[in-house]
Amino acid sequence: MTLINYRNTGSDLPLSNYVRQRREDLGLTITTASELAGIAFSEWCALESGWIPSDRATLHAICATLTTGLYDFYAIVQVSQFIQSIDPQQALQEMQ
Repeated sequence: MTLINYRNTGSDLPLSNYVRQRREDLGLTITTASELAGIAFSEWCALESGWIPSDRATLHAICATLTTGLYDFYAIVQVSQFIQSIDPQQALQEMQ
């Protein structure tokens, strides 16, 4: 069984992939998306690189910008938070 360390590869998180793909599907640039969401350009870049905002207002603004369902969006956020919380080394040790 191979364990993947998602901590250092934020772009592999479901949220990062979803945000990037949805933004591209909508034909939005990072600049436009960040302006619509009311967040800094650098924050949107971080979002697509693995940052998960903890502020609900920010998450709602991103969800609205991507015109996606709130429940679906929060499910993706929660899965991504779970993946980030996993310590692959500890999981491997527990399996042995």
